[in-house]
Amino acid sequence: MKRQRQVAAAFSQNEIDELARQWQRELKIMDWQIGVRIVRGKRLGGDDGGVNFEEKRREAFIMLLDPRDVAKDRMTPYDMEVTLVHELLHCALACFTGKVLGGHEDITQEQQIHTMSQTLVRLRRAGLPTAEAAA
Repeated sequence: MKRQRQVAAAFSQNEIDELARQWQRELKIMDWQIGVRIVRGKRLGGDDGGVNFEEKRREAFIMLLDPRDVAKDRMTPYDMEVTLVHELLHCALACFTGKVLGGHEDITQEQQIHTMSQTLVRLRRAGLPTAEAAA
């Protein structure tokens, strides 16, 4: 039997741009200039996404894995929105970023951002009111 790519949620570039604006409002980081692009897997080196940011200038560039490049042997399905929120949370929490890549602070932050991004997207999809709706 041929293995299917495990993709839970995939979006077009236009849909991702709109989701990024919505999540920036939700996470209260509208003062950041953030570009988001769907890129081929070789640019991400096996990761689902990545972000390069300059905290002082409040600028960031997020890359999301193109669903065509999702590995067939993944343990969990790829969800572009969860990955987008994950990378946006890195911007929101930039001042807390660990100084040593792979150090205790870095790993702990990565684990917590992963959990928060999954939870936020799950709650939104469940129809819970957003900060925008409450305002």
